[in-house]
Amino acid sequence: MEKDIVEKDERLQMAKETAEMQKESIEMYKERLEVMSTKVDALNVQVDVLKTESSHLKAEDEQKEVRIGELTSQLNEKESIMRKLHNDVVDLRGQIRVVVRVRPMLRSEVETSVSAIEYPTINSIIVNQGSKSSGAMTFEKVFTPIFTQSQVFCEIEDFILSALHGYNVGLIAFGQTGSGKTHTMRGGDGENEGIIPRAASFLFSASKQLEATGWQFQFSLSFLEIYNNEAYDLLNNHNVVKLRLVKETVSLDGLSEHPLKKQSDMAVLLRTADSNRKTASTKCNEYSSRSHAIYMWKIKAEQKSTGISTNSVLKLVDLAGSERAKESGVVGQQFKEMTNINQSLSVLQKCVSMQKSKSSHVPYRDSKLTQVLMDCLGRGNSKTMVMVNITPCEEQATESKRSIEFAAKMRDTHIGSAVQQRDQ
Repeated sequence: MEKDIVEKDERLQMAKETAEMQKESIEMYKERLEVMSTKVDALNVQVDVLKTESSHLKAEDEQKEVRIGELTSQLNEKESIMRKLHNDVVDLRGQIRVVVRVRPMLRSEVETSVSAIEYPTINSIIVNQGSKSSGAMTFEKVFTPIFTQSQVFCEIEDFILSALHGYNVGLIAFGQTGSGKTHTMRGGDGENEGIIPRAASFLFSASKQLEATGWQFQFSLSFLEIYNNEAYDLLNNHNVVKLRLVKETVSLDGLSEHPLKKQSDMAVLLRTADSNRKTASTKCNEYSSRSHAIYMWKIKAEQKSTGISTNSVLKLVDLAGSERAKESGVVGQQFKEMTNINQSLSVLQKCVSMQKSKSSHVPYRDSKLTQVLMDCLGRGNSKTMVMVNITPCEEQATESKRSIEFAAKMRDTHIGSAVQQRDQ
């Protein structure tokens, strides 16, 4: 009995001691909880401060983004104004506008070659020919390889628009074979469309907008090919076209004209012209154009409320590329084609040089090509732009250098100021 009482007392004492220890632990945890609670409160205060600072920074960032957008917009607007003023000055001076486009390197070229081209500014270019350099040459615009077909057209659409305003307009793609002229002018499908199909879309769209101000338009299209110094109709069974010089103009006897009522009409005519144009494979270019192609878009415009009517022509020219016999590896008929191409381009360059030097006689008659382009090169009344295409490959640096040297001559050539082609 006494033993049981002693055991109970011992257990009771142990329970008291345990309870005391638990009480001390509870007090200790309470103290820790109070400390942690204080820290949490402090952290919450810091979080609130950081949230406030973050909100202020976000607001500042948004303000900066808005400001950057405003400054960018102002910069773009000023650049656009400067470009328009430059174009106006070029028009007043009666000079040929010259832009340069450098095509991207092909996959096979990337593996075996390096680029010979440098771009000191957005409007200048250097061609490095071994230890020699062309020096920086400045043009109205230099399209580097990153420019898309759409971006290139956006830069020249105001120039194309002049045709709707009643001015004769000529855009000529020049460059050695394989430099990207036909890609630039004709292009492919979708995003790869070139200037010619994009110009069609643009002219139809722009004419619709002008119709809201009382203008009415009639479009017609002709496609001419100069092959072996003879002229052919690309839209009428490749029939021969006779060139007849009448005073300051050339008459194209037998060249068919096709009315354009809607944009899809252009696509049909383009396919017909493409199938008729002469091409061949050479060592320099798998699909080398063996002829010069001139796309002539005639525009008749009338505003009855004012009695004003105009007749203008937009010429889009895809020149065949120059080649060297040794490099092209052509023989027979293709050698004859190459010879005629080079000869016509030589006459073109000679006409530009003599026009630049203000010679009293410019030999337009020496080639069918220069007869057709006579109005674009000085004897006539046209706003003219030359798109000089070059390849970036080091192996082609000599030809690229020749191309931009010719481009510089074109840039400095005075052809007279164009006037609106109003009906008398």
